[in-house]
Order: sequence, then structure tokens, then C-alpha cells
Amino acid sequence: DPISCVETFLQIKQLVQKTYPDFDFKLIHTDFRHTPKDQALDKIEMAYFLRSLYPDFILGYDLVGEEDTGRTTLDYIDELIEARAFEQKYGVDLPYYFHNGESNWAFNTNVFDAVLLQSKRIGHGLNLFHYPYLLSKIKEDDICLELCPISNRVLGYVSDIRIHPGASYIKSGIPCVISSDDPGLFGYHGLSIDLWEAIVGWDLDLKNVKQLCMNSITYSGM
Repeated sequence: DPISCVETFLQIKQLVQKTYPDFDFKLIHTDFRHTPKDQALDKIEMAYFLRSLYPDFILGYDLVGEEDTGRTTLDYIDELIEARAFEQKYGVDLPYYFHNGESNWAFNTNVFDAVLLQSKRIGHGLNLFHYPYLLSKIKEDDICLELCPISNRVLGYVSDIRIHPGASYIKSGIPCVISSDDPGLFGYHGLSIDLWEAIVGWDLDLKNVKQLCMNSITYSGM
């Protein structure tokens, strides 16, 4: 059950901190994009409930899963808006950290809804280049993009790291961080490989790399 799951993560954190006292992490509660609409509101309420129990550990809420085959963010808009009433019921807010824009299609407009719902970060944001207005809006609203170079290549969204739009996002001043997305599935761990591919494939200089590192702290939610 969700509470036991959170407690297990807390126990692991405390165990690691015995050896590495500065180590820390928080959780973003996630649901899948294939969740039936009649269950969506209950799922979001669970996230509010958990955040009320663990306000310093549960960071926010996300919808994950393949976007092109799953429900759009807009499909859940009524539930996401209605759920704001839970802020008063549970005495906490629930920031959004939406997994949006992992697509090559121009008709995938999930990134618009992520911005309108004031998502703190956007996972991937790969197809943002289709929407010039959003590029400036995300920069203006200080929303961070989680760029996943290896994942995007392995899953076939880009055929070559050198043509990944992340390079232009970084160099245009949009706040970005590097993410490994699904390292367990891809058989590696850590961010070194993703960062190396980004540096080499996108011709990043030391200033770009330093900014990425600073962003990973600034936009971590920690």
C-alpha cells in the first residue's frame, strides 16, 4: 500500500544516511496515463493525503507513461482542477512535475497543459520546438526541462544525439537539467553517460556544463 511504500523509502534513506549523512532525496508521487478517468480523482487525492502525512518527503505529483499511446494531460484536466479543493481538506499544496512532450508529434500538446497547470518541471519537453511561443513562455515562467538524451535515442525519438533539440534549449537560456529517465531499463546507472553524450553531441562548453550542474540543484525541489 502507498504508506508502506513511502515508509520503506524513508527507512532506506535513513540507512544510507548512517554512512553518508549528507545524502537526501524526495519522492514525486506518480500515476499512469492509462488510469481510467473515473479513478483519476481518487488517485490524485491519495497524493494529497501522502503529502499531508510526509510534507517534507513527498514533493509533488506526476503522470507518467508513453504519451502517444496514453491519455493526454488534457484528458485529466477536470480532475486536476477539481483536485485543488484538496488543498483545504489536507492543508497542503501539491506541485506538479509533469512528464510531457516525450513525442515527435506536433499534435501532442501536453506541454501547453503542463505550462498552464504551472508544472515546476517538465519531463523531456522534446517536442517543444514545434511551439515557438511556449519556448519563450517556459523561459519566462522559469520552468525547468528534464532532458533525457540517451533515453530519447534508445526509444527512437531521435536517431542521432547531434540533432536532439536539447542543444538549442540549453543555448537559448531555457533552464535545463540532464536526466537518465529509465536507467534500470537501459542497463546503467548514474548521469555520467548522459552528461557525456550531451557535452560531446551538443558541443557544450564549460559554462553550459556548470549551468546544468547548478540547475540540477536549483530545480531539484530539495
